[in-house]
Amino acid sequence: MKFKRIFLMVLDSLGVGETTDAINFDDVGANTLGHINEQCDLFIPNLKKIGFLDTLTLSDTKMLMHTIQLLNQITLEKIL
Repeated sequence: MKFKRIFLMVLDSLGVGETTDAINFDDVGANTLGHINEQCDLFIPNLKKIGFLDTLTLSDTKMLMHTIQLLNQITLEKIL
């Protein structure tokens, strides 16, 4: 499959919640995106459209399934 262009966003260190071992690394309550979203209404309509902010409320399992569904949807949209 050929693409005219691809956009890759690297959001290094943009956490969306603590991990199960957060206490081992003094990271309890870590949630960079969540804290930013609490302080201001993020105007990111295209990222919201693909479910970017949904990552704030998803568990690890749900996050994985959601990501797989998004990738499948994007792939199908490109094919159709």
